[in-house]
This record gives sequence, structure tokens and C-alpha cells, in this order.
Amino acid sequence: MNNIKVEQFRGFSNFILKKYSKQELNTLIDWNYLRSIILDICGKSLIVLINEKRLNKKLNGNTPEERYKYFDEELCEKGIIYEELNKSYPSIINDLEQTLNSYFSFLKEIENKFNQEKKKLLEANLIKTEKETICHISILGDLHGGKAVTKVTTDKSQLLYKPRSLENDSFFLEFLEFMYSFQKNEISTYYKYKFIDYKDHGWMEYIEKQPTSKNKINMYYKRLGYLLSIGYLLNISDLHFENILCSSNFPILIDLETIFHTSIYESKFRNLATKNIEDKAANSVFATGMLPISKKDKKYGGDISGILGGVFNKHERTISNPNRDDIKFEKRLVRVKRNDHIPFYMENDKKRRFSPEVFIEDIQEGFKYGYELFLNNRKEILHYIKKTSSEVEVRILPRSTIEYSVLIQAAKSPLYANKRKSLFNKLEEYGENLLSDKLINSEIKQIETLSVPYFYTKVQSVSVKDIKNNTVHHLLKNPLNVFLEKTQRYSLKDLLFQCKLIKFSLESQNKLFIDGNGFINYEYEIVNSDNIDDAIDNLVSIIINNAVIDEKDGSVNWMNLGISKEEEIIFESLSDDLYKGLSGIGIALLKYYEINKNLKDMSRLKKILSSIYSSILSNINTNSSKEKDLSFFNGEIGKIAFLYKYQIEFKENCDSSKNYMKHILGIILSSEFEMNDIIAGLPGIISYLYNQEIFSKELVIMGDRLLKDLDNNPTMASYAHGKSGVMVSLLYLYDLTKDKKYLVKFHQEWKKENTLKLEIGWKDVRQNEETYSVSWCNGVTGQLISRLVALEIHDKVKIFDAVNKKLMQKEIEELLYLLKEEGLEQNNFCLCHGVMGNLLVLNYYQKKFENTNIHLANKIDSHFYSVANFGLNKGWICGLGNNFYSFSIMTGISGILYAFLKYKTKDTELGILLPNI
Repeated sequence: MNNIKVEQFRGFSNFILKKYSKQELNTLIDWNYLRSIILDICGKSLIVLINEKRLNKKLNGNTPEERYKYFDEELCEKGIIYEELNKSYPSIINDLEQTLNSYFSFLKEIENKFNQEKKKLLEANLIKTEKETICHISILGDLHGGKAVTKVTTDKSQLLYKPRSLENDSFFLEFLEFMYSFQKNEISTYYKYKFIDYKDHGWMEYIEKQPTSKNKINMYYKRLGYLLSIGYLLNISDLHFENILCSSNFPILIDLETIFHTSIYESKFRNLATKNIEDKAANSVFATGMLPISKKDKKYGGDISGILGGVFNKHERTISNPNRDDIKFEKRLVRVKRNDHIPFYMENDKKRRFSPEVFIEDIQEGFKYGYELFLNNRKEILHYIKKTSSEVEVRILPRSTIEYSVLIQAAKSPLYANKRKSLFNKLEEYGENLLSDKLINSEIKQIETLSVPYFYTKVQSVSVKDIKNNTVHHLLKNPLNVFLEKTQRYSLKDLLFQCKLIKFSLESQNKLFIDGNGFINYEYEIVNSDNIDDAIDNLVSIIINNAVIDEKDGSVNWMNLGISKEEEIIFESLSDDLYKGLSGIGIALLKYYEINKNLKDMSRLKKILSSIYSSILSNINTNSSKEKDLSFFNGEIGKIAFLYKYQIEFKENCDSSKNYMKHILGIILSSEFEMNDIIAGLPGIISYLYNQEIFSKELVIMGDRLLKDLDNNPTMASYAHGKSGVMVSLLYLYDLTKDKKYLVKFHQEWKKENTLKLEIGWKDVRQNEETYSVSWCNGVTGQLISRLVALEIHDKVKIFDAVNKKLMQKEIEELLYLLKEEGLEQNNFCLCHGVMGNLLVLNYYQKKFENTNIHLANKIDSHFYSVANFGLNKGWICGLGNNFYSFSIMTGISGILYAFLKYKTKDTELGILLPNI
């Protein structure tokens, strides 16, 4: 099957374009652009029609190619298909004609404005002579009300036409000049692009990309850092790679619609600590879009940042079976790489790109210069902004442009062509109680024209207007006041924090995309002294000192580092779950408190534990529990596990957690789990309840449910997500009930996992290569747990014959070998997929199965000491280097603490890795 980009249904576009062949602006028409518009609007319908005719044998020809040719050249080019479309899908034909008419009307507008305004264009040096004529007009941006930014090419010049006011550009350039006046410095020198503003439209210089000289590249990046500081100070967002131009020695910011950015929504958070964290992330340099860090609600499938970006995932529509009667559209995910925004130099007539990450210090220097310029002249700058910004227009985005685009593309489908009202009414469903009726109605009217809805406000106004200047909504605060509130946080302390974020984000995203090369690497080192107590104290200090506690409501949270599925680094507040949330941190801190409760200085720790407990307890809402994750690691059962341990430790009444557990179990027994694994499904719940020796009757019912669903599970050599975790839960059920069906299923699952056996190890199906992994979650370490549990159960209730027991012991020997050889020097210390999880399991094995093996015990001791020494001197590796941390128990700092605490107290149980807490 061929998947290629190729023009199709040319006969149909020929028929349509014949109608417009006598347009008076014929020479300016971009016919290829129009053909792409026709296929975009009508392509899905044409594919439906040709396939219907193929299936109904209404196409002449002996081959798929001949039948396609008949459809295109006979039925399409002669207008027969046009009439059928008009009859079956009149809204699609109406869309097409409206779009084409808007295009031609827009061309006339541009030509008329150009001819009327030639004199001023010449005075502004945007054209060279008054006799110039337009040769070509290219649409560049999204359509808003049938209009877009366009590139106008004359016989002597190139310039841009923008169908909106250029007041923002005027304000921005004047502001840069004002800032330059404080301290005339090469860093704050800027590119003064030429433009003319006519309030409802404007003309702008078309800026050619020019090479940057090698002796000026450092200054280029200092200027880019300076512009980053201006973007941060003025609340400019959306400065991604398409909005940064590089011309010679100057970076240039374009498309300043989001200057003084403000949200139309009043964000709601479950407590004030979470709000503080989310506000801190939202108001940091990350919000500019120039740095490769994403907020968790803005994911683009990669890095689209203005400084480093241009590598991201994109769904692309391609044509399968072109020029055949079984033609169809398919979506595929492609990896896009763009680098036009990166400065370049010429070498042997070839463009060579500079590497932005080499110039991080220059970027920081420029940022620091701009920030300090503001701090030293705060009063004058704020006065200037208040005085001169009144005409600035701020674009308001009720929803992301991606959401609008999805609706627009759906509207072009025959499936929704005659059901547009129900499709667009989805905007009402997802906007009620948040957006005004007027705004939603305006959204629908604009999107009916296949245009992305456009809204704006003046910087000193709360009135939100649509593209026709109708007031459709009111903000709680005007953008200027939002900006002024933010400036109250600007300080030397904030400057240092933002510089730290700049360095971290640029270094880390680059390393992330070269498979982690360049991050700090862990190497085992022999350490003579016991440094475990120092390591524990250091880890506790990191957790406590980074806790965000709000004194008003007593809530607590942490700013956590993570990697999104789209390969973006994200900073986020934590939820309440156990795997990466507050419950897991609480479990680790409770373990520390149990050991050290008699120490004097426990007040802050107790306060944090109390805050975690109160936060989770207050968020338990039985009325909405059907919509919640019910699992142990990701959901409600894990939260209850923490609540129960806290209540026992601090002698709180346990009725609330017990009653909630009963309520949740009732829902679990009637719920379907999308994934039935240790992390997200019944096996994790079964393991926890079995080891707590509670709710035996419910366990039996869960066991029956588990058996019914297992055949749909993927075969993975994994404890967290595959067969090893399931095997353990089946053994627990057999031990509990003595019902042979669980034992039979255990052997079946064991056999399935062994279909992945390699010459050494078991294949990690996530990898393309025939290779294995050594970790708790996926691979050797988790598989070893399942085999060790099997031997323990066998000692209680015989589950193996001699042959299978020998096979099991052989597998344990192999897994132990791999764990000892490859699992103790990884570049991550976390429990889930790092050294500490591997050490905990190895320690468990030694204490339970080889407690006289002094050599192995010493090896384990030395590796714990080595990790402690490395962490104390070079940093705790749990994610992306050691500047910012993940705090979660399974992938972060609190998990490293948990492992050290279990080791120190000679606690030989696996604990959360089983799970058994």
C-alpha cells in the first residue's frame, strides 16, 4: 500500500476553478493554493463517493486505475460529481464556495489597499518605486473571518499584509527603544523593522533570513536572552519557533498577539498549595514559549520552543492507494524537524546551523541584563507602560487552536456534513459555566465559516470582543492589572530562579533528545564509611525544604519534574495518588517518622504529614468516586493505604478510611479495568489486600473477575505491566482459596511469559531490539520478585512438581545474575526503574534466601554506601540530572529515601514494590 502526498481529483478542482478563470485578478491567483483548499474541503466526500461507486460497480474500467481515471476525468471534470455532492452534502459545497469567494474578495482588498497606499509604502521604504505592481500574493497564516497574514510580492519588492492593527508592533518597538534609552548597550540593540499601521490593517517589512557571523553569534544569543527577559516581563506567550526570526546578528520576535497575555478562565485548584505551584509555573519564563518546557495542559508532541525547538510529532493526512478507485485518506504520526529559526553561517556555499545549547551562558547574560534593567528602573518603566499601552490588543484564547482545528476538520467529513449543529454544539457542552453564551455563540458562527475563532481585548479593558467587534465576554481582571500583579513578584530572588530554569530547560531538553547523553552518570565507588544516616537526612531535607505549604488552608504540595508522553519536560503540581503523588511521599515520610519520632525537631515533618493527610481526606468524595481511578498505585486504594497507616501511627480514628475502603471495593467489584496489571488494575489491589490480610470475601470475587479478563492482557515480561505481576496475584488467590483454577492460570501465565525468553533474559517488548531490561517495572527485577514469591508460596502450599521447581530455580539464578551484573550501576536511583529498586529486591533475596551469604551481604552494603556517597556529593539522580527533582515515591526522591530507610532498619520485606505497606 502506497502512502504518499500527491494531488488527487484534479478533474474536480479543474471543474471548480473554471468558474473563476475569468476573475479580474487572474494573474495574482495562487491556483495551487486553491487546489489544496478544494481538496481539503471536499477530499473526504470525494473519497466516500468514489468508494461507494466502486462497491456498487458504477465505475467504468477494468483496473482500479482505469476506474479512478473514469471517476476523475468523466464524472468530476464534467460536473456530475459536483451536482451529487451539492445534493448529498450541500453544506460542504457551501463551505467551498464561501471560502473561494472570501479568497477572491481578500485579493481585491489587498490590491486596492496597495494601490491606495503606495505613496506611504514608498515613504516607509516598504517598496522601492511608486510604479510597482503586485505579481503574487501568498496566504501565510490561519484564516480568521476569511482573512490571513499574506506575503505580497511585487516586481521589485516583498512585504507582508496583515488584516489587523499593528498597534502591538508599534508599542513593542517603542518599548524596546525606551528600554534602550536607560543604558545604551549592544545587548539591548534591536532590529527596527519597518511597518505602517492603518488601525484595521497594516503593512510590514518582509524580513529575509540572513546568516549570522561567527564573531557575532555570542551577541546574537545575548540579544535573544534579552528578548526572553522582555517576553517574560511583558507576559508575552506563544513565542514558539515559528514566531522567532533570525536576520544577521538580530533575533526578531513576530506575531505579538499575545503580549500581556491573560487567561479567560479563573483557574480552580483543589487547595492553595497547588495553586501556588501552578501559578509559579504559569508565570515563569516557561510561559513565554521560548523555552523547551511544557505546562501539563499544553502538549504539542515534542519541543516547539523558540530557542531550541522545531522537533515535534504531527498527525499528517496522507493518501493511500493514489490514482485508484480504492483510494483513501490515512492519518500517520510523523516526526517533524524545523530549524529555520536557528541562526546559521555559510560554509562552502552551504548553510551550517549553530547549536543553541552551546550559548546558554550568553542567553542567561542577556536575560539577566534585561531583568536587572527593569529592577533598576521599575517605577519609570511601569509608568511608561500604563501611559502608552492603552491601544494594545491582547488575543484571548477560550480554547486551544488545536481544539478548533479538530472541529473544523470534522466538519469537512461527510459523517458530520449534515449534522454540523450537533458537532459545533459540543462547544456549548464543554464551555458552559465557564464561558458566556455570547462568546460560545460567536465561536460557533466563526467556526461555521471554517475559520479559527478570534477574540481580543484591549490591555486596559475587561471586555472581550470577537472578530466583528461585538462584546461577547467580560474578564475578571484586565490584562494590565494581571501584568502589574505579576511585576510585584519580580526580584533578585526571582531572577536567580528564572536563570536556573533557563539553564536547566535548555540543557535537559537537548540531552533528552540525544537519549540522555550528557546527564550526570553514576559510577559505583568503594566507600569505607557508613554514610546512610547522612543520606537519609539529606533526602528528608530536600523533601521538606521544597514543600510548598500554604498557611491559610494548611495544604502542601511539591513542584515536580516529569516527562510527558509527548517527550516534553514538564513541571507540575502533584496529585494525591501513590505512584507519583502525595500518598507516596507520605508513605516515605511516615517511614522516617516511625524511626525518628523521638527526635526533638519533628514539628515541620509532622506538619507536612498532617497536611498530606488532610488534603487526601478532604478530596475523598464518595459521590464522584465512580469517575476516579480505583487502582492501588494510581488511584483510590493507594490513597486509602496511606490514610490507614497515618491513622494508626497518629492514633486517629480509622473509621473514615475503613468506610471509604468498603465503598470503593463495592465499586471495584462492578467496574471494568482498562488495564489489568499491578499498576492500574486488579492485581495491585489483590496484592495489597492479601498482604494486609483483609477483605477476603471481596478478594475471591476479584479473583473471578481477574480470570475473565486475563486473556485480553498483552504478553509482557514485566511486573508492573505484564505477566510477572499477574502471576503473583494468582498465587496469592490460590494460597487464600486453595482453588486449583488459580494455580492452573498461574502456570499458563508463566508459560506465556516464557514465550519471550531470549538466550539470556526475557525480551522487553517495548524495545525494537531483541533485548531485556533490568528494572522493577519492566524486566529482570520484577520478574525475580514473581519467582521468589512463587518459592515462598510453594513452601506453604506445594505448587510445583520437581521439574517445574527446578525450572523456577534456574530462572531465579539467571535473573539474579543479570540483576547483580547490570542492575546496580544504572543512571537512575529511583525504585521503579533504577538502582534503589534493584538493591531493595536484591537485599530482600539475600535476607530471605541466602542469609548466610556474607559476600552478597557485603556487596549490597557497599552499593548502598556508594549510592549514598554519590548522592551526597554529586546529587540524587532521578530523572533529568540533579538540578530539579521528581519527588514521587516510585520515580523520585521519596522513593530513594524509602529504600535507604528500609535498608537502615533491616526491614527485609519488599514493601511498596510488592505492594505490601
